[in-house]
Amino acid sequence: GAISAHAVTTIHYLVGRYTDRASAGRALAWLLKHLHICAVGRDELERAGALGWTDFEDAVVATVAERAGCTCIVTRNVKDFAGAIRQHRAEAARPGEGVE
Repeated sequence: GAISAHAVTTIHYLVGRYTDRASAGRALAWLLKHLHICAVGRDELERAGALGWTDFEDAVVATVAERAGCTCIVTRNVKDFAGAIRQHRAEAARPGEGVE
């Protein structure tokens, strides 16, 4: 599996805010051990902006997934990724929906 670098910072922040720093550290360690961390740089941001999506953050996720060759985007917001699914032949699934 893969995750964008900006999602890692968001997860660390949220876990720390709603639990504690130690839990945030454990979450970070798990992500780093189990997932490929995809860079988000100028090229990805320019490509995401060129998509013209209403939600720029979703466009960044779709762009990073495309560049990483991902076949599935795991999200609670499946409907917003319909364009990415059609264009890149990726699927979108909610967390826990049979993703291996």
